[in-house]
Amino acid sequence: MQVAVENQSALKRKLSINLPAGQLDQAIASQIQQASRTMNLKGFRPGKVPMQLITQRYGKQIRQDATEQLIRSSLGPAIEQEKLRPATTPAITSINDEADGFKFEVEFEIMPEMGDLDLSGIELEREVADVMDSDIDAMIENLRLQRRSWSDVSRAAAQEDLVSFEFSAKIGERLMPESGVERAATIVGSKATLAGIEEALVGMSVDDEKDCSVSFPAEHRDAELANKTGDAHVKVLKVQTAKMPEVDAQFIQSFGVPEGTPEAFRVEIRSNLARELKSALSTRLRAQVTTKLVERFASFELPDGLIQEDAKSLRAQAMQNAQRQGSVFNQEPDLASFLDAAKRRVRAGLVLNELARKHSLKLDQRRLLDALNAIASTYEDPSEVIAMYRKDNNLLAGLQGRVMEEQVADWIAEQVQAREVKRAFSEVIRPA
Repeated sequence: MQVAVENQSALKRKLSINLPAGQLDQAIASQIQQASRTMNLKGFRPGKVPMQLITQRYGKQIRQDATEQLIRSSLGPAIEQEKLRPATTPAITSINDEADGFKFEVEFEIMPEMGDLDLSGIELEREVADVMDSDIDAMIENLRLQRRSWSDVSRAAAQEDLVSFEFSAKIGERLMPESGVERAATIVGSKATLAGIEEALVGMSVDDEKDCSVSFPAEHRDAELANKTGDAHVKVLKVQTAKMPEVDAQFIQSFGVPEGTPEAFRVEIRSNLARELKSALSTRLRAQVTTKLVERFASFELPDGLIQEDAKSLRAQAMQNAQRQGSVFNQEPDLASFLDAAKRRVRAGLVLNELARKHSLKLDQRRLLDALNAIASTYEDPSEVIAMYRKDNNLLAGLQGRVMEEQVADWIAEQVQAREVKRAFSEVIRPA
């Protein structure tokens, strides 16, 4: 096998591989022979199908399969022979089967040189927190809020009431909705609806109407309305007050605690909160480490293919999140708006992976299993979720990558100056 490497840029490489003559023919013959032993065709006994017939019927597909197999079997050794470390998947650019040999070319980007990756001088905060009784009390109150019921009242709307209303608004020349009125509901004080409407609802009773001013936040899902103000007309349809459930056996059992006792309920909640806290602390440490690494190792060049791939992934995530909130896209957002975040993520990922490689850090299978069990525990049937991850290589690879990054972040925190900082549970779980 003859291999030639062409440097097309600092990181881009073209690999030309020349195999001896007859290699493809041998691969094709091997494929046909294998097919003749296993193929079933009407009129022939198993294993007795003539190779000539197989060639006539399936020759094109067999040749394609043999070509792909030959490329796969030679590409890896060629890359290893040249001591290259691909950062992107090699793309085949040409294939030629000629009298003097089988030739093909691939292009890919290699891993950048990152130097020694000296961590000295990096300072971190290793945050610690505990689940307190007050945190359990707060969670029980949240669970009660989730299960509250609503009953109609004839009085004027007040804070924490659920108010159903209809409205129309004019922002510049734009009408919302384009015709008629739109119906909505909000809990007064939740800030879940437009500023101006919620304030107007306080003190209004059923069938009351009022004009008010509205303002749209800078992060509003409709970019044309972001930071804009306008006028709205509101009519109240219904006012309801909340009735909170008692924390009795029936309430407790509805959350999967068969004992139905307050003591067992608190034990279950503490376990769930502790798992959530552990995950949050790990995520915050990883984010802190990522920031430090990006700042420290900002000079080496990044493979453009990785940046583009990550930017597309970020765009897809952003679109999914926006669609869940009701946004509709006429076209995909500009990829350029995701490139800065992608570059940061790629740089951090490359440094973390390189540190793991240089210091022989291996994926902790126990930690991976714990992470998988933690994810599965939030679903009604954990075994089904675990099976889904084990069957889906992409899902599993994503989880493995996250766990490995957390491992490396922990390892880095052990190598550098890490000052322990005590945090409240709420500060870690729901930061300002």
